[in-house]
Amino acid sequence: MEGLVTKALTRLAVPAVLALTLGAALPAQAAGTSNWVPRAALPTPLEGHCTAVIGDKILTAYGFSPIGGDSNGLRVFDIAKNAWSLGPAAPLPAHSEGYRGVSHGGKLFCIGGRGPGGALNTLERFDPATATWTTLASMPDARAGTTAAVLGDGIFVFGGRKGAAPCAGPAVAPGATTTVLRYDIAKNTWSNAGNLAVDRSDATVARVGDRIFVFGGCSGATTFASAEVFNPHTMTSTLLPVTMTGGPRSDASAATDGDLIHVVGGFDGAGGPAPALNHLIFNPHTNAFTVGTPMPTHCSGTVNRAELEMVSHGDRLFAVGGSCPAFGASQDNVDMLKLNP
Repeated sequence: MEGLVTKALTRLAVPAVLALTLGAALPAQAAGTSNWVPRAALPTPLEGHCTAVIGDKILTAYGFSPIGGDSNGLRVFDIAKNAWSLGPAAPLPAHSEGYRGVSHGGKLFCIGGRGPGGALNTLERFDPATATWTTLASMPDARAGTTAAVLGDGIFVFGGRKGAAPCAGPAVAPGATTTVLRYDIAKNTWSNAGNLAVDRSDATVARVGDRIFVFGGCSGATTFASAEVFNPHTMTSTLLPVTMTGGPRSDASAATDGDLIHVVGGFDGAGGPAPALNHLIFNPHTNAFTVGTPMPTHCSGTVNRAELEMVSHGDRLFAVGGSCPAFGASQDNVDMLKLNP
């Protein structure tokens, strides 16, 4: 069904408001020609973790590891020193699949996920300045497989599912709460923020200007190749007239470099997309995907890497952890790509 909707909308232009917000079309930037290089490995293999950059450090909390199962650990990567250290444990319960962490005001926010009793509605904040965790207002409903982005003083949370494992059940649908939620950081309150064009969980998002772009995901056994753009001012989301090169993927990860969005990894229910197409670069000014330098999978054969988190820092991308991607085949790998060699 989603594929039919996508084909039907391929003739539609992106709303004019998008072009006005982002400015005139810019020439596509060339993908970096450097290779991905390994960095210091995580203290333990990890997938489905809450990750964000704060200053010169990458913070990643919670996540699943075959060593101990779901975790409430906090790991801190010093980018300059290429070294990991452990921070204070996050509040229980231990959980994973709260994609993804976000940062605001020098603090890390971890949202929802899958815990011992199923999907969670938790929101936790870590302040590196005081080395303390704070439990904040709960989401209106429990969700795993969410993804999130910050705009102004709001955290927008997209989609999700009630099922335990990735793509294990239908994505949340419009109902008592919407498929997009907004958390007001200053007021510590939640509100409905509209609905996605396609109900999806296990997607990934990235923001350019004041628009948030949503890529892939799944609803049960159906995996999506589509992308959509969310307008936080009107609380509407519009399916884009392009699909991801290489086909559908869930549990990928995205990060912004300037006006370009890099999407890496993912799972299509069988093993793909093909590793050669596991790094896409999306230009929101031209609505076009190009293929970037393939990311190392650290998996056998043509199996791709999924349930990782990717962040950008300066002119570098960091791919952190992931799986191969059957649940439990976790990785401790960290890979870096310099975009402007």
